[in-house]
Amino acid sequence: MKSPDSNTVVLDDSDDEVPSTDVAQSQGLTDAQELKKALRVYQNQQSDCYASFDPPELSVQLDKNKRHKIAYPCKFCGTKIHRPTYDTSPTNLSKHVANCLKKRQDAKDTQKLAAVGVSGTRDIDPREVPQLCAIWCAEVPKGRRC
Repeated sequence: MKSPDSNTVVLDDSDDEVPSTDVAQSQGLTDAQELKKALRVYQNQQSDCYASFDPPELSVQLDKNKRHKIAYPCKFCGTKIHRPTYDTSPTNLSKHVANCLKKRQDAKDTQKLAAVGVSGTRDIDPREVPQLCAIWCAEVPKGRRC
């Protein structure tokens, strides 16, 4: 046991600790290495949502640390979902897939007026007819009836 007056030096490097959001930067990974890591995660498909995206690519967008984000192109709509390299959660990818699939289903379920026998109109969704009627009536000059 050392005496209190010994030459013991205690180093407190807590000020040097790197926040967890900057883990990739602290590991010194290059953008190319981050992309390689993202490709590995994509190929392992630990989350089902990755199946709805093409392989990730390096984005031109930069994160708050001035590092390139990783872009995940959606197989359904082509939109690229940009994710910082320090964000490993697929939540934003899952949300996009859910929204994208809902939009596709809504478009599939929507009938156009031509499909129900109305001709001479552009493709108007029948659900828009009441609103369009209100607009058309509002545009009629005063003194005329809609």
